[in-house]
Amino acid sequence: MSLTHPMQANHLTSQTLHRFFTALAERDSQGMLNCYAHGVRFEDPVFNLNGEREIMGMWALLFGHVGLSRERKNKNQRDRPTVWSVEFHTVKTLHNHGSVRWEASFRYAPTGRVVHNGVYSQFHFDEDGLILSQRDNFDFWRWARQAYGIVGMMIGWTPMMWDHAREQAEVSLQEVLTEQAMSVAAVQPL
Repeated sequence: MSLTHPMQANHLTSQTLHRFFTALAERDSQGMLNCYAHGVRFEDPVFNLNGEREIMGMWALLFGHVGLSRERKNKNQRDRPTVWSVEFHTVKTLHNHGSVRWEASFRYAPTGRVVHNGVYSQFHFDEDGLILSQRDNFDFWRWARQAYGIVGMMIGWTPMMWDHAREQAEVSLQEVLTEQAMSVAAVQPL
């Protein structure tokens, strides 16, 4: 399908963003995946990801479904209820571009602290209204203060803290991707 009329493009991209953020709020991985185009790219202050596999691994990590070794999971999440909420507002679309202001509250698994993050996302869409790229921006120092407490408050603005968060995120993402690959391999017939 080819989009020739801007109103049609705006309608499709707006629908995609509403479906995507509704699925995100419900932790519906398949619903989110259905909104991404093949070969999608994602970038934020911590992650720089290519393709559906990496991006969906990141969301699984944030959802708290997977991504921590059993020992780390028990230490960090014992007796803590799952925290996840997403509210989205200010959805704007123009042709094959869009933006959304949204807020998420979640438990940051490595420290067990609850983070409330205000995010501004920019999107680029393909001709079918699917997400080709997503770029999320948020106040990293504010995030670090919540995620790491006093340490984040003192050094959250430094390149050292950004590097630490990126390295920790990469290790956790690789754990998720390995765990997902192992679970897929376990159900594959020999």
